[in-house]
Amino acid sequence: MILLPCQSKEAVTSARLLADLIQNGLDIGDEDALIAGIMLENDCRIIITSNVKHFQRVEGLVVINQQLEPKEVVDLVDQYE
Repeated sequence: MILLPCQSKEAVTSARLLADLIQNGLDIGDEDALIAGIMLENDCRIIITSNVKHFQRVEGLVVINQQLEPKEVVDLVDQYE
């Protein structure tokens, strides 16, 4: 697990991302928008999550389903690094 900062630039990116998604009828919620904004601002592009539906809506993120077998997750991460 990596801990990433959440400062003003991350908050602004998150708010803009959420506003754009809402405008397009693709609301992902405040918390997921904040996670995505923090990741994008910190050049962290791979997310392993069970909430594939929300994060697939975010351009620039590679979404890996955490319910896959561990070896499959590792193989996918290796593929995108």
